[in-house]
Amino acid sequence: MWFLTGSTNSLRDCRRYIPIHELSISLSPLLANIIPAVHALTGCDTTSAIFGFGKKTVFKLIRKSPSKFTNLQNFDKIDFSTSLSAARELISSLYDPKDKFASSHVDLNKLRVKLATCKDTSLLRLPPSEPAFKEHVLRSCLQTKIWMSSHLDDHPNPLSPYEYGWKKSSHGPDPSVRIWQSCDDDQIYILSAVAQPKLRWNIVEYIVLNVLDGSVGVMFDCCIYGQKHETAYRTMAHIKHKYTVDKRDVKMFATQYICSCQDINFKPLYIILVERHAICNPGAQMKTIIYPKMKENSSAICTKVAFNYLNPIHLIEWFEYQKLMGVDRVLIMLQTLNSDAYAVFKHYEMEGIVQLLSFPNVLPGCLGEIFFQTQTLGFF
Repeated sequence: MWFLTGSTNSLRDCRRYIPIHELSISLSPLLANIIPAVHALTGCDTTSAIFGFGKKTVFKLIRKSPSKFTNLQNFDKIDFSTSLSAARELISSLYDPKDKFASSHVDLNKLRVKLATCKDTSLLRLPPSEPAFKEHVLRSCLQTKIWMSSHLDDHPNPLSPYEYGWKKSSHGPDPSVRIWQSCDDDQIYILSAVAQPKLRWNIVEYIVLNVLDGSVGVMFDCCIYGQKHETAYRTMAHIKHKYTVDKRDVKMFATQYICSCQDINFKPLYIILVERHAICNPGAQMKTIIYPKMKENSSAICTKVAFNYLNPIHLIEWFEYQKLMGVDRVLIMLQTLNSDAYAVFKHYEMEGIVQLLSFPNVLPGCLGEIFFQTQTLGFF
């Protein structure tokens, strides 16, 4: 089999024939069998390409360790769940070839967070979200099925594209795109629990919970536990602050709840939030209570969480003000962030006033194809 490629014009003829049969023989059977699925997953006439990764990069990856992608040789036959896992392994390996974040390869949402917070990765070079990727895998499965049955005299029943990542439109099939899908159906997500700063735990009067709150008209109680989880100290949770400046398309609001612990007779170590009449359940989002270290006549450290879109001009003004005020160090925990703001952070990191850290927790929810909004949002 020969493949004609290239073009010609009045100056030169760039056409050439590629011997497909010779190339096929030079490949191992496994490598030859996984190429159709890999080609569909990394971009062909009917599927999207992966930004920043050409076919040479992809081929080098699968040639180096084809056994890692064994399931792709049956991509047109296996069930969708297995196909999705096999495709996810390929895409994860492209974005993280050294397996630095191997534990996140089972979920592209988690890998997105790792790459965005632990490396200087631009938004365009993040992997797709899980919902968007599932639609892409469906389209790739359809294309692979068509290729792998094209040599048959009796073609199988035609497959409907609308069952494989396509949707109907006035001009024919259009790719089905998932922009947002919540990763967690919980109405409230506890980020951290911090005790009132005191020199001794037995004079702490309250605990502050920093949460993402998607509840509507729900009252909560705090269930506080000590070393043993048998008995909980229960008290009402009161809203201290709630960020509701912009309610457009917001499902979970940054909220602080405060829980009194004045009458407790043991050291609070763990805490959960439950609805007012629900039973305290130690397994439901239990958080370890953080006790800030207190030292008399010592310095404090200013800590901020940088997330989403931050105005670089405002950041420069803020940092210059901190320098005028004599601040020695600002710790900044990074989530997904616009590149202009990140450049400002790197500048002040070089000056020595900033120390950049990765955020310790993966936030709930998924950022799909839209990475940041035009307004300034975030914990800052």
